[in-house]
Amino acid sequence: MAASEAAGSRFVRVDEEDINQIIEDTILKSTKRETSWSIAIFRDSKQILECEAKENQGMWFSKVKHHSIIPPEDIQKCYESGIFGDYSPLSLLRVNWFNINLYFCRRGRENQRKLSKNSFIFKTDANIVGYVEMAEEEKTKNHRGGLSDNFNF
Repeated sequence: MAASEAAGSRFVRVDEEDINQIIEDTILKSTKRETSWSIAIFRDSKQILECEAKENQGMWFSKVKHHSIIPPEDIQKCYESGIFGDYSPLSLLRVNWFNINLYFCRRGRENQRKLSKNSFIFKTDANIVGYVEMAEEEKTKNHRGGLSDNFNF
């Protein structure tokens, strides 16, 4: 630095080492300690939270309560009473709603308003028997994973 000052330059020439020293001096040592302490606390907290989440998953998701199956006699009663069938638009709507929920295992009424004829694919197998598939797989709510899990179905 002294050489450039002696030459009458208005500005002092600063090299890389001097720049690093200026930056180092502007950051207080207490700030450095507090920052490293905060990062360590955050890492510990995150690790504890992930462990707690994995332990609690068993309590939240493991016990599924299934309803008893619908006896075929009850389904037949629905057809015989006119609740299901093709007698009216309402009975046709009811039987289709029932079959979609029964055979495609839809969760209650979620996303049913979004269904259209494009939601289903009509195919035939090798024996020329027709069948229906869902056009897109639905995501499940029972996805299990920790905080850092980003697995998609």
